[in-house]
Amino acid sequence: MPASDPTADWHWVLTLQTDRGTVGDTGVIAIPAGASRHEVFRRLYEQQAQHYGAAAVLFFDLQPDQL
Repeated sequence: MPASDPTADWHWVLTLQTDRGTVGDTGVIAIPAGASRHEVFRRLYEQQAQHYGAAAVLFFDLQPDQL
């Protein structure tokens, strides 16, 4: 993912099952052109895991942030 690539904004939703219960989060992320869905998922999951610990993914969605 070269830094010179243009980026696009994407809206994401991630729901996790943790030992503390079900948690969900949502946001907008700038993704460089050429990034894979899997790379974005791993990045978001790792961010959430730092906050909630290891968890099972119940739901993940990634859509362009436009109408």
